[in-house]
Amino acid sequence: MTASQHNAADPPAPSPDGAGGTGRTAVLTGEPLLEVRDVAKYFGSVNALQGISLKVYAGEVTCVLGDNGAGKSTLIKILSGVFPPDEGEFLIEGKPVSLAGPREARAHGIATVFQDLATIPLMSLWRNFFLGQEPTTGRGPLRRLNSGQAKTIMRSELAKMGIDVRDPNQNVGTLSGGERQALAIARAVYFGARVLILDEPTSALGVRQSGIVLKYIVQAREMGKGVIFITHNPHHAYPVGDRFYLLKRGRLMASLPKNETTVEGLTDLMAGGAELAELSKELMGLTSGAGAPDAEVAEVARELAQEAPSPDPSAPGQDQDNLSRTDRGARVPRRSSARPGRRAGEPDAHRTEWPVVTDASPATGPRVPARPKFLLGSAPDSWGVWFPSDPRQTPCTRFLDELARAGYDWLELGPYGYLPTDAGKLRAELEARGLRLAGGTVGGPLHRRAELGAIQAQLLDVGRLAAALGAGYVVFLPTMYRDLSDGRPLEPAELDAGQWRALVEGADHLARVLREETGMRFVFHPHAESHVETDGQVGRFLADTDPELIGLCLDTGHVAYAGGDAPRLLREYADRIWYVHLKAVDPGVLAQVQAERLSFADAVKRDVMCEPGRGVPALTEVIAALGSLPDGTFVIVEQDLYPCDFDRPYPIAARTRQTLQAAGIG
Repeated sequence: MTASQHNAADPPAPSPDGAGGTGRTAVLTGEPLLEVRDVAKYFGSVNALQGISLKVYAGEVTCVLGDNGAGKSTLIKILSGVFPPDEGEFLIEGKPVSLAGPREARAHGIATVFQDLATIPLMSLWRNFFLGQEPTTGRGPLRRLNSGQAKTIMRSELAKMGIDVRDPNQNVGTLSGGERQALAIARAVYFGARVLILDEPTSALGVRQSGIVLKYIVQAREMGKGVIFITHNPHHAYPVGDRFYLLKRGRLMASLPKNETTVEGLTDLMAGGAELAELSKELMGLTSGAGAPDAEVAEVARELAQEAPSPDPSAPGQDQDNLSRTDRGARVPRRSSARPGRRAGEPDAHRTEWPVVTDASPATGPRVPARPKFLLGSAPDSWGVWFPSDPRQTPCTRFLDELARAGYDWLELGPYGYLPTDAGKLRAELEARGLRLAGGTVGGPLHRRAELGAIQAQLLDVGRLAAALGAGYVVFLPTMYRDLSDGRPLEPAELDAGQWRALVEGADHLARVLREETGMRFVFHPHAESHVETDGQVGRFLADTDPELIGLCLDTGHVAYAGGDAPRLLREYADRIWYVHLKAVDPGVLAQVQAERLSFADAVKRDVMCEPGRGVPALTEVIAALGSLPDGTFVIVEQDLYPCDFDRPYPIAARTRQTLQAAGIG
């Protein structure tokens, strides 16, 4: 690792007594930077939030606490402009506003650092810092990235947060979780954030890294920012917080300044002492009967009993879980809340957010981690798009609308020209729908040296557009030896030695140029009916290309179509697989295709590609093999549908999203 903490520049660490490193007490002066009054949010018949009021002042940390389903995520999305409130007022510096979206929130100085941090592990530090907003030099067609200035700015801003960057070209994936949080916070501050919303920044970190993040929160506060710290861990909130808002089931339980509560009191309010006591009794009862569970159940019961608060003699019968809004200042009992076997301040690894539509909805289905291992997206291909322009293809605005409605956050460009090629226009379209770009797509005959120049020109066009939108990858598709439209044979299925050498040398050259010119990464996509489609050809290609320059975009469906073993390739070449296309093949249709020797184009018309979980490779095997890949790997869902009825893609996309979420991907 080449990024380390400055000892001298570190902000004061939170003190054990919860007073913070400076022992400060919040002083509320002037208009709050941000305020919401009695806001509510409904999703159909579900009341996700009701009567929430909150103020955020400059130079203070406002902590919003609540367990899973409390309403924290919905509140974040209202504050960051993703959702408009259905009731109530939203004020910025005392003036009512109605945010049209996240872009307008950022224009008002409200920046949100979500749990996925919007960082790309295989992209450099300086590229992650700017993500499409890089400084440029030159004019007109000679305009290009000013990488030197970008690196200088990034070093300076991270130094303010206590991070000494020795190599700005190192990948973000080499940083610790705390350092990634610092990068995301510094980026938000640099781009004008006055209100900084941090979404569970310590939820997936260990004790030491959580402490580092808390230092950065203090640092942001001392810079005069208004910080909203969303968390379910009172041990993290109390040392740095100035005011605490506790949510439960979409309602505000309490609003407490720091001098009116303690970390134990906050824990009691969140834990629901009466419920824990009752559950403890029930579990202890289980251990006393015949066939009772082993001693582990009794240990859990004892832990719950210690979590339950002692009765408060001054308020007999008071239900701490249902404090009215007039009871927010009530004193709460003091006690020790550290669980046996877990030190105070250590995050509870078993507490994770549920990725449901609304926090107040009853959660259904299996739980998945709060910070997904994979970044899940889809592509125009799943909406029947193969060409830049074709009247038989789904219009691009409908594709974007349906992609967002199906629940995806990430997308690919698809064929260059299908989506707007003007970076400003494309950014506006994506931001209006809360979408982000994972990468672009280019194809060409690398085995024909004479065409390398034209391929490079298109590669850089796509790379620059994708880089301007904050993407990190360009997926390269080798030319097919049969026509994609009608299946006509175009050239032999095998390359001679000279053509193969031209292909691998051309790939190395393009990958090097792409990285030098745009900072993007080159991932090669083995494709059906191309010269790199079988497992053997994939292995040969990886052996003959530079592992520092070229990664693989492994398409599980194309591998299966060619008779390969995608799970095995995922495990065997995990260090070279930087990007994944998740597809499945209908084995019955594939058998017909092989028997009739149909082209890939004809096979797609017969629906050879199907939804994940309904074909091969088996989804369970793919998910197990994906575990070999690093956190933050893009998994882009595709299902070749060209051509198709415009009403067909969306239901498939929505079902697939639900299937993968239930399986723990995304």
